Amino acid sequence: MTRIFISGTLLLLAFSSMRCTQPKSMEQTPHDYSPAYRTMDYLSVAKVIRHQGGPHVVNLKNNEKRLIVVGCPHSSDPDAVEFKLIETYFNDLQPQIVFNEGGEIPDTLHYEHRDRAIQNRAEIGLLKFLCDQHQIKLMSGDFSENEEFNIMLKRHPKETLFLYYVMERFCNPYRYGFDADKPIAIAYGNFIRSYLLPNGFPLDPSQQSFSYFTNLYKQNVGEEFDIKTADFGKFDFLSDAGKFTAVGRASKEVRDSVLLTKIQLALKTHDRVFVAFGGAHVIAIEQALKDIMDGKMEDQTSRPR
Repeated sequence: MTRIFISGTLLLLAFSSMRCTQPKSMEQTPHDYSPAYRTMDYLSVAKVIRHQGGPHVVNLKNNEKRLIVVGCPHSSDPDAVEFKLIETYFNDLQPQIVFNEGGEIPDTLHYEHRDRAIQNRAEIGLLKFLCDQHQIKLMSGDFSENEEFNIMLKRHPKETLFLYYVMERFCNPYRYGFDADKPIAIAYGNFIRSYLLPNGFPLDPSQQSFSYFTNLYKQNVGEEFDIKTADFGKFDFLSDAGKFTAVGRASKEVRDSVLLTKIQLALKTHDRVFVAFGGAHVIAIEQALKDIMDGKMEDQTSRPR
């Protein structure tokens, strides 16, 4: 069991990202507080996943307070079991507030059909479809990439982060079909221009080319980059394969702390909270969720360090 300590900066991000849409009772001014959430380390999470597999659901109740968190494997198959679970638990809970993984979803985005929503945005699409049907605001349980990059760049070398983010957030989706109708160098350029640069990841013009990435990959992995044979194991946060997997786990832990803070704040003003997030995240934070619901973290968001 590990503990996640939240800095004042992370609390500020959690508060500020909810402030525009939350009731005034949730609009608090954060100071230098440090809640300690009990979580499972991600190498232990990997062992649970190997034995368990499939979606992971945490269903908690304390008097009038209810919290349901569905951990998803991020499928886009409308027949996948996690989507049936989301619908079943969502309709049973009738939530007052819902959190998704992956950032803010525009209020202008709407889906007419369930399957199309899932095919387009997986569980995020289904949540938006369900929330629109029930006139519920869908909230981001994450903080923005810009905020994540700012925090991570203070803790890790830029080149290490850059290579990790390209492998995790571009190469991995690309090899499974995302933007794969384009040559990889073209799709890579789109990723740089539409994702990294707009979200504040600092790259000089000389660091934006596909050749810069492939050279950096070769320097760190020891072989030429080929999307078909690339060593993704060195970048899998659920494995213990060196500095890049450690960076991946650090990124997940930062995001977990923000999600937990948002859930804890939401439960102060809402009785029914629903969340859908990646399955590994949910396994990692399950004990912290139980602590929050049991009241063990009741004073942590307002207690001076």
